[in-house]
Amino acid sequence: MGRSRHSDALRAAQMYYLQDLTMDAIARELRTSRSTVSRLLSSARETGLVQVQIRSPFDTAPELEGQIRDRFGVDVHVVPVLDTLNEAETLDRVAMQAAMGRSGRWWIRTRSSGWHGVPPSVRSAGT
Repeated sequence: MGRSRHSDALRAAQMYYLQDLTMDAIARELRTSRSTVSRLLSSARETGLVQVQIRSPFDTAPELEGQIRDRFGVDVHVVPVLDTLNEAETLDRVAMQAAMGRSGRWWIRTRSSGWHGVPPSVRSAGT
């Protein structure tokens, strides 16, 4: 990304995320189109200028990870999933998390029905 485009992406992101301006207002400010502002915001996210984090008060994964780590002495990452997902969708979510660079850990997900989602390579290693 060129210096000017990088600067525009940063300005657009600051106006959108920090000042709560609409894309139309940002477009007027930058003297460009709304679609250009949308592309600038996408670029800001893709290049790491903007990082989105969602923190749910209902997310107990970190607490559960700590309890498992303390009790069993394993490094673990709990992947929260909705109970409405079927088994294949759930395993896809776990696989996506593993593919994001968290390899070398035990992957466990919880549901009201119990423990699931341990990758086949881990399951076969235990048998």
